[in-house]
Amino acid sequence: MVMSTSGADRALLDATPQILLVNPASTASSHKAFEPNIYPNLGLLTLATSLQCALRRSNVDAKVLYYDGALLGDDFIHSHIAQNADRLAVIGYSAYTLNYGACISLARHAKDCNASIVNVIGNDHFSALYQEVMTRQQGVFDYGFCGNDVVEGFTEFVLGILTGNIAKLNSYPGLVFRDSQSDSGVICCPENPAEFSRLPLPDYSLLDSLVPHADQYHREQRAFYAYVREEGLRMTVIEIARGCLKFSGRRNESGIPLNACDFCGIIPGGKALSGQNAQRAWEIIRNAFDQGYNYLFVTAD
Repeated sequence: MVMSTSGADRALLDATPQILLVNPASTASSHKAFEPNIYPNLGLLTLATSLQCALRRSNVDAKVLYYDGALLGDDFIHSHIAQNADRLAVIGYSAYTLNYGACISLARHAKDCNASIVNVIGNDHFSALYQEVMTRQQGVFDYGFCGNDVVEGFTEFVLGILTGNIAKLNSYPGLVFRDSQSDSGVICCPENPAEFSRLPLPDYSLLDSLVPHADQYHREQRAFYAYVREEGLRMTVIEIARGCLKFSGRRNESGIPLNACDFCGIIPGGKALSGQNAQRAWEIIRNAFDQGYNYLFVTAD
């Protein structure tokens, strides 16, 4: 049976607010070639799943969109932002040091297209340098989230933006915001490690919420690993623990653990050690398996 959609219905669908969660490609450089990522961005997928669940519970109409420029490049997402600027309510940026310049470029592009888009930055680079980023990038990034245990804080904050009912800013775990009354001009709210055991299980279908990603990740995995091709494997990443015992000691004035390993790439990590119990860990594994993945990488700090 063919379903038709009237012009009015299409206009209504097109007007649905969008929350875009994006992992930009590594910042362009003349001496670097683009190398596609081969694993989903689990942080963005976790945020997308939490948001999707909260929107349904709250009966709020909005689209949650996932995009990985590290897999597909950033040209498409530049165009999408320009073409959908009036519908984009929030854009969340996953910032590593390698893609921080691209995050800035994309966020400036979004503001040029529609100054009312709320740009929110997070992940490791921002968590390590949130004070500097918020000070230097005024007019580019409106807010940030510092640390790992910020999923519920981010979810509730975005819901507040969509409904026009934002609570006191210091009530959102992990939120970073500017405050002229504070000594530094920037406030960073504490994370909430208690959230880890109650987060919804990742919905891997959200990888394809904007454009197809899942099959492209699989193609890149097959091209990279011979055993994936030979054994018919589908790979993804799961998380059953957070934190590092070396993060719990003294820190310097920037919040960096003095006892962290020299090679550590997540040195602003939270002090809490969080692990799922056995039943929950198996639920996470089963959830990935039931959605078509049979080779799992366990990410842990």
